[in-house]
Amino acid sequence: MKVTINFNDNLNEPPHIKINGKSISMLHDVHFDWNTKTSRKDTAARFSISYWEKRNERTPVLRTNEVYTSEMLGKNFA
Repeated sequence: MKVTINFNDNLNEPPHIKINGKSISMLHDVHFDWNTKTSRKDTAARFSISYWEKRNERTPVLRTNEVYTSEMLGKNFA
């Protein structure tokens, strides 16, 4: 997943986001967690974007694109 995020000077306005070159117009939320690698653990990272996609004029669908490392889930889930 290739993501481009451009923030406005006014942080009250939503950022301009493209996923794989496609502009996202109805942004729902963005989450980004990242912890550096240490001698005791690998990098833990999670990134997700949720947005509304119009299926037709009446039915928007919430879509979420997410990537993460197994360290973010914990050793029990890897």
